[in-house]
Amino acid sequence: MPLAPLTFFGSQRGATLAKRQSRHWNWVDLPAAEFGRATGRRLFESDRLTITRAAAHMGVTFPEHSHLFDQWVHVLDGRCTITCEGGDFELRKGSMLFIPAGVKHSGICRTECEFIEFNIEREAAGRRPTVDTKN
Repeated sequence: MPLAPLTFFGSQRGATLAKRQSRHWNWVDLPAAEFGRATGRRLFESDRLTITRAAAHMGVTFPEHSHLFDQWVHVLDGRCTITCEGGDFELRKGSMLFIPAGVKHSGICRTECEFIEFNIEREAAGRRPTVDTKN
């Protein structure tokens, strides 16, 4: 089965995996870019998945918005609050939050914060995520 095109932004934007193969990249090898309120933003992108690693300074806010895709937010370091239609979620190092497509949300960084976002197009998401809490 052929893989979907995979690209990453920077000097080699548009790199594509044409055949079924494994590839390796390191976040620090990708060029960083300023994007909106996030700093040091680096991303990988395929036709249905975008993985973004970024940081934001203490006090930075992300105004209310929604997406056409499901989003997972994983906090690598720091602390932030994300407000969704379902309430406020306090995230800290190691926390993850799932935000379904179409759900309005906003955020504020309570400290310097580093995070990864996994944005999954609805067709690729297929079904609602499940979490094994038995560990």
